[in-house]
Amino acid sequence: MTEFISRLWALANIRKPGDKLLVRCVRGLDEVFTFKWEAEIFDALGLTKDDFITPEIPVTIRELVVPSPAFAEQGYCYRKMAEFCNRIGDLSQSAINPVKGEKIYLSRSKLYGGTLLIDNEPLLEKALIDRGFQIVHPEELTFPEQISLFRNHNTPVGFVGSAFHTSIFTPNPSGVAINAKSHVDANYTMMDGVNEAEIDYIESDLIIESPQKDHRFFETKTITNIDLLTQNISDFVTDKRSGIHIPNMGQKAISRPIDFTSFYLQSQTGRYINIDLRTGRLTTEEGPFHKKVFALVFQNPEWSRYLFLFNIFDSSIGLEGSLQDGPVKKLLLTRNNNGETSLLDESVNLYLTITPTVPGPITNGGTVTSSTPEISDYEKYSLEPTNEFNIRKGTDMHKVLCLIAMKMDRSSVGNYEFYNQTVPHLVSFVDRILFVE
Repeated sequence: MTEFISRLWALANIRKPGDKLLVRCVRGLDEVFTFKWEAEIFDALGLTKDDFITPEIPVTIRELVVPSPAFAEQGYCYRKMAEFCNRIGDLSQSAINPVKGEKIYLSRSKLYGGTLLIDNEPLLEKALIDRGFQIVHPEELTFPEQISLFRNHNTPVGFVGSAFHTSIFTPNPSGVAINAKSHVDANYTMMDGVNEAEIDYIESDLIIESPQKDHRFFETKTITNIDLLTQNISDFVTDKRSGIHIPNMGQKAISRPIDFTSFYLQSQTGRYINIDLRTGRLTTEEGPFHKKVFALVFQNPEWSRYLFLFNIFDSSIGLEGSLQDGPVKKLLLTRNNNGETSLLDESVNLYLTITPTVPGPITNGGTVTSSTPEISDYEKYSLEPTNEFNIRKGTDMHKVLCLIAMKMDRSSVGNYEFYNQTVPHLVSFVDRILFVE
């Protein structure tokens, strides 16, 4: 399927209005639309039989473009392949009932043949159901429904197989792939590498060669302890869903969680520090256009003395007096004796202060500015822990958070160059706020 789609990508992207797609079919044009998944892809792209020609006699072609594939099995995969598949995924979801669920297991138990059989997989499914998992057989779903498995904030889990090829139709997909083979096929990791994927490949000593080989499959395995493997799968999926991870993009088996604590900021008088969604300014004013600002402290020892203000509402933080703008603001923590905190804006070497509250018809509050060289009551804040901080995967703010975490640990899981090529402005911004040379 991926080879077919990679050539279709080339044809669809170079095709001009009025151009026809030339195909060679042993049994005629109807063969192209025989397979339901092919017809569903053509439908998503707005292609009908009238857009194809299959000459039955010799013809002279004035201009012929023969595309190279964007993906070759065990060979290479280009970023454009992921972009095209993401677009097909977007187009395919408009008129379906998507598969949703925090716990989804992709079963292979109804396959008649293939690369891998888990001979006691039905017992695993029963145990997973008892833990709240939804059992899905991808081959029983339409192609758009299969794509939805990796969308809607889902984190599907299953044994490595063709079901995970479908992840490329979703930008920044998440998933847990149990590897019961001798190695992870390069096709999966290549697609992960161009799609900012966060798919973990886990292994278990509880999965061994089965003494009863089924010759319809290349490999037959068995699970030695169903209950323990079920527990391990459930715990892994829960941990993965509870945090924010740096996409591993096929470079490492497991994605790395970002270790931080999130807070709300409160002023010395107990008011929350909010963002005015109209201007991006920080204020203690409250109203329909105001949201609490999130403050993050990373557990990295070198950087735990800093607090990062995050604006997840797609605008810059408007901090008057500061020389550093953007959706994230880095501030130096000064912890006072009474447990309160003061925040130093190193771009101007001044503390964040709040002007006195002004009464009014709406609960008005003071504006937050970088303007004071010394600490008084107006420069003191309290940190209130919160678990409400959440960033949608694949957004610019998610990329910024991942870049900050990678820079802090001076590590890369293979996606720094990806970000440098696709979002260089975000890489430059993170370098600037972290003062990375």
